[in-house]
Amino acid sequence: MNGLDNLNYLKANNKEIYEKMKGYKPRNVFEQVKMDGKVIDLKKDADTGACFIHGGPEQIKEEAEKLIAAQKEMIKEDSHVLFYGMGLGYHIEKFIELYPKQPYSIFEPSMEIFHHLLNNRSISFVERARGFFLGEIGKDTQLHADALASQLGGRVAVIPLPSYELLYPEEYADFLGALKASFERKRLNLVTLANNQMNWIRNSIINFPATFTTPNILKKKNHFHDRPAIIVAAGPSLQEELENLKYIKENRLAYIFAVGSANKPLIQAGIYPDAVCSFEPQSVNQHVFKEIVEKEIKEIPMIFGSSICHQTLSKYPGQKLHLLINTRDPISRLYARNTDGTLPETVNDAYSIAIVAYQMLMKLGCSPIILVGQNLAFRKGQYYAKGISYDWRDADLSEEELKKQYIPVEDVDGEWIETDASLNEMRILLENYIEMNQKETINSTKGGAKIKGTSFVELIDVIHSRLKNPCTADKWKTEEDEGYSKEFFVEASTKLEKEKTKFFSQERELLKGIEKAKKLVENRKSAGSINHSVQKLNSLYKEWTQNYFYKEIASALNPLGYEVFAEKMKKAREVTLFHRQRSEMIAAMEQYIKKCYDDAKAIDEILTAAHEKVRSQLKN
Repeated sequence: MNGLDNLNYLKANNKEIYEKMKGYKPRNVFEQVKMDGKVIDLKKDADTGACFIHGGPEQIKEEAEKLIAAQKEMIKEDSHVLFYGMGLGYHIEKFIELYPKQPYSIFEPSMEIFHHLLNNRSISFVERARGFFLGEIGKDTQLHADALASQLGGRVAVIPLPSYELLYPEEYADFLGALKASFERKRLNLVTLANNQMNWIRNSIINFPATFTTPNILKKKNHFHDRPAIIVAAGPSLQEELENLKYIKENRLAYIFAVGSANKPLIQAGIYPDAVCSFEPQSVNQHVFKEIVEKEIKEIPMIFGSSICHQTLSKYPGQKLHLLINTRDPISRLYARNTDGTLPETVNDAYSIAIVAYQMLMKLGCSPIILVGQNLAFRKGQYYAKGISYDWRDADLSEEELKKQYIPVEDVDGEWIETDASLNEMRILLENYIEMNQKETINSTKGGAKIKGTSFVELIDVIHSRLKNPCTADKWKTEEDEGYSKEFFVEASTKLEKEKTKFFSQERELLKGIEKAKKLVENRKSAGSINHSVQKLNSLYKEWTQNYFYKEIASALNPLGYEVFAEKMKKAREVTLFHRQRSEMIAAMEQYIKKCYDDAKAIDEILTAAHEKVRSQLKN
């Protein structure tokens, strides 16, 4: 690969990083070190002298070998290696040479170093990485850590490039702290994740025929670029802004996107937003749009996340457009390609639909983005705006809830208000995305939590100062786009069906091997015969985990199961009594494999049905 090849690879496979890099101008912090006319290293002058990224031209190969050799104890069979900093990639290439089947991800914190890599060496090792994240020193650290933690499971071995520890000691320490915090939150959420993961993937499969045949909203940027857009959330302050929102809608002064339950008070006030947005996978999500469904309101489009509750999607009477949720929807990642072969643009999963909607408007280029009803805290004993009530949650806090201790946060007027852990997490994540956005964000939520990166301006003042002229149109709703590649879907779905059949066959062989090994241990056979059986079992297990269906679907269905399996195997290795150790290891493997089998069987038929439905749509 040359520089152009590298950029073309990114354009086809990682559009977000491609967009970051195509217009990037380096600050020339690093000096190129050349040999025979080729760039072989980078150098930066520091207080302690010149610092080479890879140790200098005479030591490149040796340094790469030493680095990987030094990490030998950390690189276990069940480890996922995370490289902090790739420099020009020598150490990662050595790692691949020594551990060709070991999973790894990369976090590169310096856009300037990546710029030099792109223009001077092949990035083929990036293709093999499970995940690749590009940051910029000191920016969005927690956001990147959260994204990494969402993709990594089991034992994670972080391997920093030593020069990065020298050049960026504080940033590296911050990154480790952020990653630790992300994993702690992930562990707290593991039970929820286990319950929701099947929902997410099941919904993604059932929804895929709709996802494949509806427009992707992110392909309509020309209609929204530099146009003002309002995210209307369901916080207590919404009720004070209904007249202002009606005026904005009637005079086409900004696009209005309702998130969550905000559609209810809007419709009660006679305001039809330009679209409602939803992505929650739980079945209770159906109640959010109850009035729209019962009254058969067809004038309001829904922009749905691809893993939305499938009943919500099938019942919704209006036009539908979609967003691809990258970390929760493996189906679209496998099957959806633009007609030019590139990956479609996606958004990240988040704690709330408001944050997903903010990412959407950010990618559409809307400016300014205006937040209304985004209280992210309680207000005068209220959780929701008036007009929103469910069996499980009223607009007002209950007497029992009012007695609890909450988190104090500063509001937009500099006063202290109370919020809970969930709303506070939403605020922090929203602030991270606002920091990333190059466009202006205005917070027009009266009495809401202060949101870093925004200016607080009351909505009436925004109307008078910023929203003076009509600027919205409906053409985005009717304009057709080219959709996704039909040929790619047929090829990819055929491959997955074939690998699914192979997966179940391999699983049956594995379970036979487990039964044989269990009997040897139970009958207290010799260590040699047991070890021989276990080695054969491990070989079958490795082959099974290389199966395409396992890697892309079955393992994603059962993230908690793998966490438990990895922990049990770790504890079993510490057992000193031979037969007991082998018994515990075999039992842990059996439990995990059977859980994977049960989960895979649960989606087997709906996956095949989704394939057949899309193929039928393609014929018509």
